[in-house]
Amino acid sequence: MLLTTSLLLSLLSLAASQTTITTGALGDAAVVKNNPRGVTYTATLPDDAFFQPNDPRGNVVGYVSATANRNGEGVIFDVSFSNFPESGGPFTYHLHAFPVSADGNCTKTLAHLDPYIRGETPACNATLPQTCQVGDLSGKHGKIESDPFEATYTDKYASTLQGLGSFFGNRSLVVHYANKTRISCTDWHTETQRNVADVQTGKMVSSSRVYNWYIAMLAAGCMVLYGYDAAVFNAVQTNKHWLAWFDTPTGNLLGLVNTTYSIGAIISGWFLGGPVADYFGRRFGMGLGCTITIIATFIQAFAPKHKLGVFIFGRVLIGIGQGMALTAGPVFIGEVTPPEIRGKVMSFWQLFYSVGSFIAYWVNYACGQHTATLGEWDWRMVVIFQMLVPFLIVVQLPFVPESPRWYIQHGDRIEDARRSLRRVRDTEQEVEDEVLAIREAITFEKEVISGSYYALWKDTSIRKRMALAFVVNIGQQLSGQGTLNSYSSTIYKKIWTSANTINLINALNATCGIIFTLNATWTVDRFGRKFLFIGGAIGMAICMLIVPLIGMETPNVNGGKSESVGIAIVAMLFLFIFFYKPSWGATTWIWTSEIFSMNVRSQAVGMCTQMQNVAQCIFNQFFPTFYTNCGLKSFFFFMTTNVLLAIFVWRLIPETKSIALEEIDVLFGGANHTEKGGDLLHVEDAHHAHIGVDNTGAEEISPASPPVAHELKI
Repeated sequence: MLLTTSLLLSLLSLAASQTTITTGALGDAAVVKNNPRGVTYTATLPDDAFFQPNDPRGNVVGYVSATANRNGEGVIFDVSFSNFPESGGPFTYHLHAFPVSADGNCTKTLAHLDPYIRGETPACNATLPQTCQVGDLSGKHGKIESDPFEATYTDKYASTLQGLGSFFGNRSLVVHYANKTRISCTDWHTETQRNVADVQTGKMVSSSRVYNWYIAMLAAGCMVLYGYDAAVFNAVQTNKHWLAWFDTPTGNLLGLVNTTYSIGAIISGWFLGGPVADYFGRRFGMGLGCTITIIATFIQAFAPKHKLGVFIFGRVLIGIGQGMALTAGPVFIGEVTPPEIRGKVMSFWQLFYSVGSFIAYWVNYACGQHTATLGEWDWRMVVIFQMLVPFLIVVQLPFVPESPRWYIQHGDRIEDARRSLRRVRDTEQEVEDEVLAIREAITFEKEVISGSYYALWKDTSIRKRMALAFVVNIGQQLSGQGTLNSYSSTIYKKIWTSANTINLINALNATCGIIFTLNATWTVDRFGRKFLFIGGAIGMAICMLIVPLIGMETPNVNGGKSESVGIAIVAMLFLFIFFYKPSWGATTWIWTSEIFSMNVRSQAVGMCTQMQNVAQCIFNQFFPTFYTNCGLKSFFFFMTTNVLLAIFVWRLIPETKSIALEEIDVLFGGANHTEKGGDLLHVEDAHHAHIGVDNTGAEEISPASPPVAHELKI
């Protein structure tokens, strides 16, 4: 009897425990640790309620935003509701398995999201959230018992991963009466890094995102200087008044005028741009570079007659100024722009190069049309116009926030960094997350990486990046674009004798360059850097093959080529620009500006990008002679180099698309700076998303496969 009683009590106890703790058929819910950072979903309730008759005060209003936790573990929910019915509470809200139908029928959302097949009964035990339905937000985090209702919490079992089994995107949010009647429902929509306040007011783009674009475009204006200067001498070197003013320089002397700009830019980029941007700030570097450019423009425009040396000095000085601006500019853009749009924003860096060329060629064309009126001022006007953009940059820079990374690097000025980030980020959570990530990365870098030039060659990972970036930036000139930009007028003179015709072709080329560069804004973050590098190099190689073949296989007319052959060659050179602009034009700057550690970024970017000028300096010296002796056959050289560049990128260049700057070192065999810095700062529970690299060098975020969401019948 005693044994029977004991057995009965044990069975009752077991039954009671089973009633108290219920888990899913597939077990307890797993903590999601690999949510991609920078992803936000928002569910905003519609104006009309689903339940009829509708409450006379109108529908419940509000939203729920769900943002992936910075460390990848779970999802941060921000809940805001108001205008509930005066009776029928306490109200509840849940994630449901299906989206809302087109007619707004909340019933068609079916049951709660329940990937572990737990069921709605018995009710969720909030002290054991892992045993509850994943979609039962009210059960785990509290019912709605106030109006208005506000709540913020982290649900470790929710996910922002996309695809089958994801908890957002193909799901819905439903608000219920206490008796489970559905009041209202809405779908989840991706709102990556978007301000919830803007969701409420119906704005498609947040004000901080617009401002982020504005300051990035202002910094990208530094590239207008480069594009204008690259085109301005090509534009004026055939001008009869300029030639007469400086005693008709030819051959190597023309090459020297072109080369001296590169010498100034190399000196500045290698030895001045990095230290200035590091010690005085990114804004100061851009401002000083623009100021020097303005001074140099005056020197060039008002050089005394027969004094080509003064004009050349102005070219050297303008190279120094632009070397500073071109070092600080891309670093600033990379450091203030969120990773998910960094490639798109940086593509405007190359776009603005095209804008600079566009302005130079069309100003030159306009002045050429009025040369009889302007006289020797026709070339001076082209040169003077160069100081317009640097002037606009200088007057606006004092109102632009400094890079938050520079603030933290210099004296750990956290509050200054926060103030900068608040102007370009949507939420305080984003600001705090980024401040912590920057501090972690910089703390680690200060421990193991010196900020000196010596560090560029001491650390194996950085040395590898320097070598790769050197080749990529030299490759930009090996493609043939720099030489064509400087000597297109010389090439076209073999076909057309009219200076106005040549000026018009150059102006149209620059116009197409802007249009073609726009392709980078939507391709670089969609297809990645490697795709553009390889595709662009192959396309340019084909063009450089066809151009000399046209020249070799067509007869000469009066010592040159016929106009129809010239048009065919021009068309192929325009097609060359189509391939170049979004690839080796834009992507070279994007990739170079994002691959280096914070402590050496300015020095490294300055030195690597100036390899473009080193290469251009060499090519500008020998190309006139090369072209004189070989004609269009010289283009076979560029065809070969483009093929080699495509192979180089395919084998050696890793993909950097969408990776945070603080975590990019791992692609090159370095440490994850946020993880190591977190350890040094003693950041607790900092389980950072782990980035791996596949055998092609592409980014791979290894997610734990989420369970399939099984839908339950009502």
